[in-house]
Amino acid sequence: MFKFLAIFHICGLFFIQFVSPSCNSSFKKYLNCIAESTGDPSKGKNLEDEFADDFEILASRSFDPSRTSNNGRCVLSNAELKTDIFGDDGPLRNCPDCQKIAKDLKKKIFDAPEDVRLCLRLELADAVVDELQPCIARELNDPNFRVPPLPDFDEGSSSFQDVILKAVSYRVMAYSRLYACGGVSVTRANATQAALQNKAGLFKNHCGLSSSCKQKINPSCNDDFFKVEKATCKCMFVKKDEWHAKFEIVRDSIENFQSQDICSKSIKDAVGGWRYKLQSALRKCVPARDNLLATLSIDKAIDTACGDFTKFDVS
Repeated sequence: MFKFLAIFHICGLFFIQFVSPSCNSSFKKYLNCIAESTGDPSKGKNLEDEFADDFEILASRSFDPSRTSNNGRCVLSNAELKTDIFGDDGPLRNCPDCQKIAKDLKKKIFDAPEDVRLCLRLELADAVVDELQPCIARELNDPNFRVPPLPDFDEGSSSFQDVILKAVSYRVMAYSRLYACGGVSVTRANATQAALQNKAGLFKNHCGLSSSCKQKINPSCNDDFFKVEKATCKCMFVKKDEWHAKFEIVRDSIENFQSQDICSKSIKDAVGGWRYKLQSALRKCVPARDNLLATLSIDKAIDTACGDFTKFDVS
């Protein structure tokens, strides 16, 4: 799933149904071409290594390494980039309960058997598609726009889950720092964001894969392809900001606990329909013996969790 989310974020690889129905089969060939490489254990690992290593380079040239630097950007050292995102120095610091929840989700996704990971990848990818589709349709001014079924982009990833986690962790640390910085200095945050968009010389294998697979597209479909590419990239940035805002509300509800009712309502309002998609995915994919939500609704689980936080409230 994580590779699926990230591929088009670099070079404009994305999932679409063309505005012109005659182009759909052409684009399906393109998607399958991408999946053949990302799903191959050897090629997939090389791509994932590049995805992590090149982002480390990108972050080092986009952020100031220390507060004494004079580049007018947000501060993030290489050591901080490599911080355990689930630990006390990560984005969830000062919120032990948040860390506990995140570690449990990490275990369910990364440490699960391959059949469970495959199921979760496909279910959560569909949830992301459902979230993006209305935005892309608005950008295209096409209310009938629909995202087609996707291949499994991570089929051969079982042997390099650690690399996938590293690539994801780098981005979580970088963008959480960027958002925090933006609350203090918009000027620094904008300068850092602009630098992060300059990927010159990086992700060459990803861009090469994109260029190669684009040869599968009928030239008459290129205009439609680029229209949807532009819309998809714009919507990804919009949704990324929305998801971060939701995360901040959830963390604040737990970290600055007031009451069970306020905690529960704040989390449900922030997460919205996503909580039901998560419930559906976990119920479908995770064995009942390892899954609290097998017998408990997601809303009841949130209520119960907020009730547990009451025990640790010292106000």
